[in-house]
Amino acid sequence: MTGRHKPRLDGGFAYASGLMFGLLILMLVALGLVVFGGTVALIYGMSHPPRKTYAKALGLGHPTDPADLSMPAEEATFHFSDGTATPAWLIQGEDPNGPVVVIVHGYADSRYGAMACWAPRVRAHASLVVAYDQRGQGEAEAAMVSPGMRESEDVLTVIEQLPDPNTPVVLYGYSMGAGIAIDAAAPARGVRDAASRERVVGVIAEAPCRHWDEAVRNFMRMLRLPTFPFVLLAGLVTRVFVRGFHWYDRTEAAARINVPLLVLHGDEDTFCEYDSGLAIAAAAPHGVFVGFPGAGHLQLEEGDPGKYREALDGFFSQMKGTQA
Repeated sequence: MTGRHKPRLDGGFAYASGLMFGLLILMLVALGLVVFGGTVALIYGMSHPPRKTYAKALGLGHPTDPADLSMPAEEATFHFSDGTATPAWLIQGEDPNGPVVVIVHGYADSRYGAMACWAPRVRAHASLVVAYDQRGQGEAEAAMVSPGMRESEDVLTVIEQLPDPNTPVVLYGYSMGAGIAIDAAAPARGVRDAASRERVVGVIAEAPCRHWDEAVRNFMRMLRLPTFPFVLLAGLVTRVFVRGFHWYDRTEAAARINVPLLVLHGDEDTFCEYDSGLAIAAAAPHGVFVGFPGAGHLQLEEGDPGKYREALDGFFSQMKGTQA
């Protein structure tokens, strides 16, 4: 009896083993599809932010023209090095002897946000305030955002196309735009854009991130989404396919800036970390850090308008002293 039933037991074991192996393969395939799909979705989201266009600004009840805020302005169009165009406003400043302030907006924002929120803060110190749409955002023709790589080159291309080729320039970047402004002001390895970079006499960086994946990881954590391995794989893929992309540390660029750098940061920023702002300012030869206790991401002026205004006043006074 034992000999007659042994083959049946062996056959049952083989069947169970095969079933388990098949289930394992299915689980691995499913896991691979999840990882692949999640990575693709993350890359797409990073490179295609929701666009803040005229229609969106109007729907949100935000100003859609500088005239809505009694700011005289002209419309302009800038062309990036890849041939794509982007709309802009040239907003008249209140100090004819002041610098041109080029505002570099953040992720998922556009010239509408830059015009409505940031231009009024610097008009008193500027001869001209420039608000333009970064590539892949607002109403810019370029279809995609690059992770802060081509955008730095775009800033310098915008400076080249300013009406007055001699007026000094201050870059004012916030959030993603803060890192781009820092990178644009740092002497590069090449010399093609040296002339436009030499016009930059100062940089204001509000709520900058230090590392390329910092805001992405923090945003995913806020949504209770896993960051591993999606962020790592997205970085690897982007590094392969996006020209010039690297896993940057903005302190390295800040260390190469030879002009005053003002870093503004709230200590309750959940996107770009407070310590990142501290490290960036400390790395710059002429860096100044102003912290805002209790302030979240891009909520500095609302949290302490007097301190915010004092920081800007001091920075632009320093600019005048440097140019005198």
